[in-house]
Amino acid sequence: MFNLKTAVLGIATGATLGATSATACDPVHQMEYKTTGGWFTMSINGAHLGHGGGGLIAGVQLVQNWIVSGNNVVTVDFVGDPGTISATFKLVRVCDGSADKEILKSSTFSGRRVEAFPFQINHAVDAEYTKAEVSDASGLMEAVEKFQRSVRSGKIDDAILLHEPMLRDYAAQGAPIETVKDHMREMLSNDDALFAQKLVAEPVLGGRIYQVLNADFASPFHVDVQESGGSLSWNTGTYWGKYDGKWMIVAR
Repeated sequence: MFNLKTAVLGIATGATLGATSATACDPVHQMEYKTTGGWFTMSINGAHLGHGGGGLIAGVQLVQNWIVSGNNVVTVDFVGDPGTISATFKLVRVCDGSADKEILKSSTFSGRRVEAFPFQINHAVDAEYTKAEVSDASGLMEAVEKFQRSVRSGKIDDAILLHEPMLRDYAAQGAPIETVKDHMREMLSNDDALFAQKLVAEPVLGGRIYQVLNADFASPFHVDVQESGGSLSWNTGTYWGKYDGKWMIVAR
């Protein structure tokens, strides 16, 4: 069932896999990691997947966004003190809902190292990011700045129009789009919003999508929302694609 709060506050993309048979494994990929220190970043097909470090940590990062049918690559960039700091990263494939798992690749890191963890997706992927035009970044940063100006000046509906590809993904999942837009208006109208500067555009999926972040992994728009259960973070303007020659926000 579609979860509105997940859509508005959590979902990154609307990627869905093609149907599999009732008896077939519904594969899910994830990165499992343990570190004794150092710092790392992970990316999937060029898109930021996760980062962390600074001590003894262990975790699991699902690899479910920015995948494509065919070849995919998770890249791990690790920096640690040679001889004293190490980390282990594993790319694992599991059947959704099952405890069984298959380790596709495991690697131990020390010092500075960058390594690729390739895997295959054998099903069709139906998401708006697969339909964007392959392009260079010409005009992108101007579109990002225009988006930020629209929000700052209160032209919230103009800003929401830039999210049409993302909203099409939500609609395909059964989201109540007008309700989603109402929540977006609430987030974008928040007086405590932050607008990141010194943004850099990096190509994802061979230039089909561009990721826009600054050196601190901050998105063009960010706001922390206080609710009864605690604080929730909401950001947008991170992933852009070109549709009919126009830059649009394809995912938050």
